[in-house]
Amino acid sequence: MVASSVLKMAASTRPGCPPHPVEVQPESNKRIKKKPAPLSAKQRAALREQLKEVHFLKPDYADNTKINIAGILRKWKAAAGGNRDNEKKKLKDGSYEDLWDDRVRNRDEEDTEETGAALDENSHVPEGILTQETEGRGRPKALCYEDVLLMVVRHPETGEDVLAMAVKLIYYKGADNKPKPTIFFFTATRRLMFCPILVIISLPLADGAFAALNLTSPSQIFQIKNRGPVTCTPFRWKRDWLKRPIFPEDDMKRQTLDAGFEDAIGPKAFRRGAANVANGNAPDAVRDQMMRHDPKWATFNSASINEKVQFDLQNAFLDESLEDGLVTLFTRISIMRDPRASYDMVPEEVWNALPLDPDIAKLVTQRTRLKNGKYRMRGTDQEGEVQRLTKEIKKKRAQRNKALRQEYRKYYFHNRPTWDIERQLAEGAAEELEEDIQPPIQLCIPERAQLAEILCHQPDNLNANDLRSLRTKAAELLSTLCNKKETAKRKVIR
Repeated sequence: MVASSVLKMAASTRPGCPPHPVEVQPESNKRIKKKPAPLSAKQRAALREQLKEVHFLKPDYADNTKINIAGILRKWKAAAGGNRDNEKKKLKDGSYEDLWDDRVRNRDEEDTEETGAALDENSHVPEGILTQETEGRGRPKALCYEDVLLMVVRHPETGEDVLAMAVKLIYYKGADNKPKPTIFFFTATRRLMFCPILVIISLPLADGAFAALNLTSPSQIFQIKNRGPVTCTPFRWKRDWLKRPIFPEDDMKRQTLDAGFEDAIGPKAFRRGAANVANGNAPDAVRDQMMRHDPKWATFNSASINEKVQFDLQNAFLDESLEDGLVTLFTRISIMRDPRASYDMVPEEVWNALPLDPDIAKLVTQRTRLKNGKYRMRGTDQEGEVQRLTKEIKKKRAQRNKALRQEYRKYYFHNRPTWDIERQLAEGAAEELEEDIQPPIQLCIPERAQLAEILCHQPDNLNANDLRSLRTKAAELLSTLCNKKETAKRKVIR
């Protein structure tokens, strides 16, 4: 009652209000009035009949929604018109037009074509900024000498001085930042073919990258000992070699195809393989640190984990002995490897029976017509067109040959097991297995032949002294081989 009287007094004393008293209704009465009256049974039946022909009901707020969407689109168009693809705003001092305007670019191209003179030095500054190579940042993204620390350390258990190496990896998967570099440690392995220290010893000797000037042979490196109270003696590099890459570019995929793998193996496969080896053998924190994964996102389980389950679930369920050896073999990438396969394994009869490609034949016909029986086209009007056709023919032939090699490789790996089974059944079960004949490999460089003999036929029962002498010899051969170069094979003798 008190609240009602107060509201009535306020309404009567408010200017512009009528003098009669205002009745104040409770909020519950307002909600009841807003509700529509309930429909009768006949009204509901009529509404259902009406809805059979109506596919869309226009809501009450449709007009307001249309107005709101129109306003959003106007704002979006204004924002998108001023900044596309996150590009920077154009400068208003006229420098953008002077550098990048279409009229300026066309005028420069016409002047260059007419005069044939090169642009001045100032004109190449913007182009140099845009096409700056990785060396402009101070170093390339490859593994450089400053990332490798080769050292002689004293073994904590045996007390002997051994070679070890620390490699700092900065650029992971092309990332151009170095928030937390990861350092891996390597030691000498008994199998020389897989010893990274052997390679790191040989390449700097061939490059002359050691700071010690009288360090010129691998035998001298193996003779270095820790003197005095120190337990580590690092090898320093020359200052002008710190930013230079250690390894040249290597065709990994072609090497794996020549080794007989069914599919080409690249750096991504080796990276995933290393992660799966660390999984289970090392803590998850160490595995994520090695792969540069954030633990909270579980990147390894979603992207790098092996799709093949490395557990004998069948025998574990049947309570039988686990076949861990077989399961490990199944998960390896080399299970389908065939040493008889190679990168270029297409038989000669297949190449000879290959029909002529119509596109290549058309281009060859055009080039023959332009040359008109001439051999040299330098200085003629058709020189540019003949060169373009020659490049196009060469590119199409290379693409066709590559496609043929890939298709024949798939054909070979798909049908080779069937061929072996049919041959075994035709010869009989009692037939002895044929001897695995290794294909002959001709090596022209003597050092390469000796190094291949050491790496591929290394004895297993070597003592420490024999292994050290063999390691020294392999390092010397590898260092000598780095300074030699094979001559290119030419089909035409000049």
